[in-house]
Amino acid sequence: MDAERQFKLGLIGVFRLEHQGREVAVSSRKARALLAVLALAPHGERSRVWLQDTLWSRSERSEAQGSLRRELSSIRQVLGDLTEALLEVGREAIRLRLERCEVDALERPIPSGSTLLEGLDLPGAEGFEDWLRAERLSERHSAAAPVRTAGSSTVSPATHLLVTLHLDIDRTPSGPVALVPDMVAQAIAAGLSESGFVRASIVERPQGRPVGPAIAPDIELHIRATAAGDASWVVVVAHRFSDGALLMSRQDGISTSGGWAATNGRVGTFAGQCVDQLLREALLRPPRQDELHMTRRAAFAAVEQMFSLNPADVIRSRDTWASVREYRENGIFNAWQAYQAVFLADPGHGYNYRLTLEECRENLNRALAEEPYNGLVLSLCAHVEAFLFRDFSTAWDLIDRAGLTGTRHVMYYDALSLLRFYSGRYDEARESATTALLTGRNLSYRYAFATTLLMIEGLAGNHQAAIAHGRRALQLEPANRQLSYPPILRYLGATLAHAGQVDEARALFGQLPEAERLAGTSNAVEAPLDALPSAGSALFVKSALRLVGV
Repeated sequence: MDAERQFKLGLIGVFRLEHQGREVAVSSRKARALLAVLALAPHGERSRVWLQDTLWSRSERSEAQGSLRRELSSIRQVLGDLTEALLEVGREAIRLRLERCEVDALERPIPSGSTLLEGLDLPGAEGFEDWLRAERLSERHSAAAPVRTAGSSTVSPATHLLVTLHLDIDRTPSGPVALVPDMVAQAIAAGLSESGFVRASIVERPQGRPVGPAIAPDIELHIRATAAGDASWVVVVAHRFSDGALLMSRQDGISTSGGWAATNGRVGTFAGQCVDQLLREALLRPPRQDELHMTRRAAFAAVEQMFSLNPADVIRSRDTWASVREYRENGIFNAWQAYQAVFLADPGHGYNYRLTLEECRENLNRALAEEPYNGLVLSLCAHVEAFLFRDFSTAWDLIDRAGLTGTRHVMYYDALSLLRFYSGRYDEARESATTALLTGRNLSYRYAFATTLLMIEGLAGNHQAAIAHGRRALQLEPANRQLSYPPILRYLGATLAHAGQVDEARALFGQLPEAERLAGTSNAVEAPLDALPSAGSALFVKSALRLVGV
């Protein structure tokens, strides 16, 4: 250890603080979290307001201020006269003296199988949980694949795009509004990393100081923010590094007046829209047509094909996944392949149902083995367990685990809303379904999220709201579709029938397969209506079929 660096802070694995080779016992979990967030902050420094809102996000301002003072006092009790050697405590900000402390997570990437701050989760501290999740997913704390150095023309053998997020912001504002740019950056970085296509890292460019060794990313993303009262106007711009091409530009005003939960929700929605647009531009319009870029493009296109409402494309998506060799052992893409069985299991597509389910189970197991802490993987697998395997206990376990990761992925909100819907929890289902529709409003398959709202309002007895969502879902279907989304036909037809609009209901039901229409004449809930995961849903549709005389 350097003579000046008398402290050593271990963040890889279990938290550990040493002074000149001897362990310093920091028993308070919040004190450990405080030291950790300072260690990974730009220059080791954070404002008191940022720390209060991150570590005590549910507390009132005065209570959070007192809690921060108590944790600083507990650190002083442990360190004694050494406190000032490690920490610089000011009226506005607190700094960890990185020149005197070696931090393992800043020196090297986390080895495979290890976790940043293992076991240091703080339930109820949403700000810290979001920060920790973003750090665990970030480029600097991953076993990062090689990247291209500046000026190099060689393509990296990495299977991920490298994106750097630059915070070009004024740090003078205080209070909750000062946190918004960091929250947006962390949410975008986490969303990009969670996709499986990207490694993302956040860089804050110090005024008048170099960033360090020049590394050429694939994409540079700049976040600029201007505070006005209790709102922050955030602008996100992304350029391709190789040729400077503009890939994305989005802006939004994010208010903090509604409290932490509301602000976090607005940030998540805006970040999700940024992630969706950037992935589409970066993956479907690559600068080169080499094998690596085409492989990424094929994997992204396979998801689009699944939702295309063209049977040939749905089948083609299976072949597309088979061609994506580089991602063969990637948990995220195995999860998408498992999810694909929701479409391929339809007998109308000509696939053997049992074989598809066997392949689905294999892909699902591999996905969970490879990415057990990825929110997208857990969400996709939860949907499959509920819809195909009817194992609601496992599905709820998976979606609960996904929630604990802090994921903001649109498929998490979609799976959560459907599970709540099938459980009859319509108010909660409506909330998460609305979030899914807002988050995924730029996706080609957003019709599916509008359909979930149709289903919820229909079963809740809000017929006019359900009909409005159903007609909106039909409008959102792809222009080149060959058929309509069966759940729209089922639930919009059923809602219209129960609302007395029999002729329109009959026309929609007429587009369903004959076997499904005939199921309405039976007293039992038979196939294919028994494919509806809840008895209430099946009875809702069957009774409507009888009403219209199909």
